[in-house]
Amino acid sequence: MLSRSVLLFLISSALLPFTIAAPSQTEPKGISVFPTQEKSIDWTGLSFAYLPATVGEAFINPKLDEQNSDCCKAGLLCGAYHLAYPNMTSGQDQADYFIQNGGGWKKSDDRRLPGALILGHDGNAAGCFGLSSADMVRWVRDFSDVYHQATSRYPIIGAGPNWWKTCTDDDASFKSTNPLGLLGLGEV
Repeated sequence: MLSRSVLLFLISSALLPFTIAAPSQTEPKGISVFPTQEKSIDWTGLSFAYLPATVGEAFINPKLDEQNSDCCKAGLLCGAYHLAYPNMTSGQDQADYFIQNGGGWKKSDDRRLPGALILGHDGNAAGCFGLSSADMVRWVRDFSDVYHQATSRYPIIGAGPNWWKTCTDDDASFKSTNPLGLLGLGEV
């Protein structure tokens, strides 16, 4: 169940538009915390964490400040994510909601990662929120462009390995601007 899972990001430093200093030659490891996370988080061995800021335009994480403080106290690079619902409202509207509610990148903070757009969690059989590949690419582009205009950074796009291929027809137009983090689920 997603509420008891941690989304593990394995993003190589080569994909990021800046360098993450890892303690070894391995890829940096991080987690994505779920908004209703009740257990204490063991930050040991992690380089970064993504914290939930918003879901669609229906949820703002009331624990974001506390989770962010704990993450930063542990010495990790911290970022916020938006769990997208492209079938509900536009990419522009959801990007604005994310930026206004904890997802804006703080340019003066050297411990802050750019925001992440999380896709691919749609539980229906089609799995693409009822959108065509072309409409999904437009939705993601709108979100990305609004986020970039407000923060001067492009969001990381997080999606399951097969979701991106299926729901965007493996669109490569984001490759030069948006790092793509492939997500895997791990139990807490």
